[in-house]
Amino acid sequence: MGYDIISRLEELGYNLELKPGRKINISLKPGFKPDPQKAEELINELKANKDEIIKYLSLTEEEAFNLYIEELREKNRYDPRPDLKEDHDYWQAVLKEAEKLDKQIYSNLHGFRCAGCRLKIEGDGLRLFPAVGPGQQWKDKREWIQDRQEHLLPYAKEIKEIFEKVSQKIYFV
Repeated sequence: MGYDIISRLEELGYNLELKPGRKINISLKPGFKPDPQKAEELINELKANKDEIIKYLSLTEEEAFNLYIEELREKNRYDPRPDLKEDHDYWQAVLKEAEKLDKQIYSNLHGFRCAGCRLKIEGDGLRLFPAVGPGQQWKDKREWIQDRQEHLLPYAKEIKEIFEKVSQKIYFV
């Protein structure tokens, strides 16, 4: 979040500098006239996240970027597609269970989620649905079947157990 706030302020034309005593100097670069409302919102975010902003400002640009990437990885560890909100909670639970069970299964399911696969309750359990069609990972069902056969079916028993475990949590929570 800190890196994102700094980047958005810099896009508006602000320069941030860490000063002694854990103070942050904010100055507007010449020629920039940011929207006052956006600027105020971001400055309030900066104030609310001051410790994190200071942490980022104390790093080199490369170190800050690497930290940001690491934080993004961790944030998306259990759902790399937060843009697909309908099944977000299912993926969080499935990937947590998969990670406990087997790194390869976790990795394969994570990759399928990256590709846009969805989880839906069907009957009394979870079912995986691919993103097939124009503009999707798999252009047709044949491609989906091939990838499914190569990356998921060797772990069908384990994936079924994960889905059952998560389904039970969904129904009995």
